[in-house]
Amino acid sequence: MKNHKLYRVFILTLVFSSFFLYSAEYLIIGDSGSIFKTFLSSLAFLPINVLLVSMIIHQLLNDMEKKNRIEKLNMVIGTFFSQTGQGCWYSFQRQTPGLKRSGST
Repeated sequence: MKNHKLYRVFILTLVFSSFFLYSAEYLIIGDSGSIFKTFLSSLAFLPINVLLVSMIIHQLLNDMEKKNRIEKLNMVIGTFFSQTGQGCWYSFQRQTPGLKRSGST
């Protein structure tokens, strides 16, 4: 519920800032025809802009997800080989008569 409210505030802020900027441009230039042409050219570029931004965000999210998966996998592998390595080490100690025990001097 709180997210929807935040999105509404964000959208309204963007719409009002756009309205304010177009009003300021009209007050400065005074030619509504050129402002309308500029608006249409900006509107025509909007799908390309959305496509580029969504592709970049998608790639960033994929990279972050891959990094997290690799970190988790490394933890699991480290734990597995830590436990297996201890077992192998103790097995080698029992089978090798002259090998000193770890921690003994």
